[in-house]
Amino acid sequence: MRILEHRIGRQYQDTLDRVETITQPAIRLVEKHMRGSVGRVEIVVTTSSGVTDLVKQAHRDLLDAKVTSDRHLGRQFGTTTLNSSGVLVIVNAQICRGRAKEIDKTVVHELVHAVQLAKPGARDRILRGLRNNYRLEPLSRVEVRVLNRLVDQDEREAARFERLARQL
Repeated sequence: MRILEHRIGRQYQDTLDRVETITQPAIRLVEKHMRGSVGRVEIVVTTSSGVTDLVKQAHRDLLDAKVTSDRHLGRQFGTTTLNSSGVLVIVNAQICRGRAKEIDKTVVHELVHAVQLAKPGARDRILRGLRNNYRLEPLSRVEVRVLNRLVDQDEREAARFERLARQL
């Protein structure tokens, strides 16, 4: 597990400090309650624009393809995706700035996704979805519906586990 910063200034130091303080306890809580491992995870604290840039770069490296997207992810507290070494968790310092409770909930939420992505078969499933989303290998409508249902299910589970943030 590594914690990195990406293009953040001193005004976001409190967010970075909070992420560094709670990450290990949050990992222990999430792994205990989910009975699984976060696996190889890299956590990056960045700005709103950095979130989108980091996701695109992770997907370019992962898929070994030019990926373009007009999706702007900078309005989210955080996001989790695959990268070439495992799982990439990104915390949006701009949105989380000065909101310790939101930082805690975001880190827990995204670590739940890390455990989900470390489960057998999850990486292949997400890669299939990414290849479809970037129009590299289209899936059938049925396959897309199944993948979307699983994503929604994972999102609901992560939201339920946000309650663990109160223990940090």
